[in-house]
Amino acid sequence: MEDRVAEKNKASAVSGRAAAGSIEASPFTIATKDILYTNFINYSMAIKRDEQVILLDQFDKVREFKGDLPSNNGSTYASIYDGYVPLPSESTSYTSGTINGATSNVGLKMEDLASCTNEGNCAPTAATNVINLYAKYNLNGNGRALSILLANNNTKFTYDRIATLMDYVPGKGGTPAQVLTGMREYCSERGRSYSDDEYSYNYWSDFTRDVKKNVPIYLATYADDGGHSQVVVGYREYSNGKKYLMSYTGWTTNATYIKFKASCFTGFYGWAIYIS
Repeated sequence: MEDRVAEKNKASAVSGRAAAGSIEASPFTIATKDILYTNFINYSMAIKRDEQVILLDQFDKVREFKGDLPSNNGSTYASIYDGYVPLPSESTSYTSGTINGATSNVGLKMEDLASCTNEGNCAPTAATNVINLYAKYNLNGNGRALSILLANNNTKFTYDRIATLMDYVPGKGGTPAQVLTGMREYCSERGRSYSDDEYSYNYWSDFTRDVKKNVPIYLATYADDGGHSQVVVGYREYSNGKKYLMSYTGWTTNATYIKFKASCFTGFYGWAIYIS
């Protein structure tokens, strides 16, 4: 990200010199590196031009910064990433459930499937993670893994085909409707039956019920700074009342945890995915 700040300054200087009679813009400086981040990713840094402070994010987009700059490496700007933890740190007992494959570290990573750097491809990655789980494990009472679901027995080939079917454009993200359409059409091509069940109210009981039925769940989360697509593969409910969903987020190969309907989320929408 620091390299991209330097690139922006270089490009600004070149364009300024190219325009006859123009005044070269002031260069960007780095105000702080610690604005939007979690243990998974350093998501954004604050950069400054004259007295204006703005954010440069991992997708190379610039936006206005409305928070207060942190004084001691702390984030003061609410982010979607505040809703995620690698592992819950609650000290009380818990009950839990997982689908087959949840603890096998078979999650596909966005960066390994993307066609270019920092393209924000969580939507097609989530769809491919659902297909990959059904291809490797006995889910939804099928009695066997549906290996035929992996085109050419290759996850990257599968991802590319799903991305095409959902009309995904690198760098533009993808909607839940696109994700569901992509999976539906892909399963049809592979000769498999597909259906999904949208949760009307996204109750905790919706998620735990389908995990217990060995059904993966597509989940779309939203916050003021964007959205994310992932696949729920389990849950933990602590005796202190805290609830977490276990998920393949596309950031790591192992499943990590989502705080159930955390305050940072402005949207939290699930769909149970049935393939047979």
